[in-house]
Amino acid sequence: MLPDGGLWAVQTSSDGASTQVIKATLAVQGNDYSATGKRYTLGAGNAGAPTTVVVAASVVEHSSLALRTGSGAEAQDLALTWQARYDTSASLAGLAGAWSATVGAGTLRWSIDADGHISGTRTTGCTYTGQLTLRAERKAVVDALVLEDCAGARTQLNGIATRNRDTGRLSMVLTTADDSQAVLLALGR
Repeated sequence: MLPDGGLWAVQTSSDGASTQVIKATLAVQGNDYSATGKRYTLGAGNAGAPTTVVVAASVVEHSSLALRTGSGAEAQDLALTWQARYDTSASLAGLAGAWSATVGAGTLRWSIDADGHISGTRTTGCTYTGQLTLRAERKAVVDALVLEDCAGARTQLNGIATRNRDTGRLSMVLTTADDSQAVLLALGR
């Protein structure tokens, strides 16, 4: 959850067959937060098309985030604890380097420079350009913009990125400009 109310949540099923991405912008409702957002189910034959989801959250600053997504039989409750590394400021130079990931039938190979510029290719023939940008609040999260060009079909993806200091991976959660699809990337060096 970002200071501007932006919420990005990623949850993998217990069998690892599918992953859900939730994107919402929460508004203050007394001591709590609520929103109507999008839920994307990725993997296991899912195309990632969104469904509308109601999100409610209760936050204890620097302690916990209780999150409820959906209602009725579709409801899910998540109890998350605050991670101190969130308050560690990201640096674009710390994200610089050569990154790769297997995505479907292809492998991404991206280069990120010390100013956050992204360029790269995918073995399926797609090319990529983009930009990582520091957020005003200087947390461990950066904004991400990626332009994908596959045989002349251009797709703009917007979202966030963070580097896991334990694994060294660069994680990105992105949606298309019209929020019709979501992409989750776990890039390694």
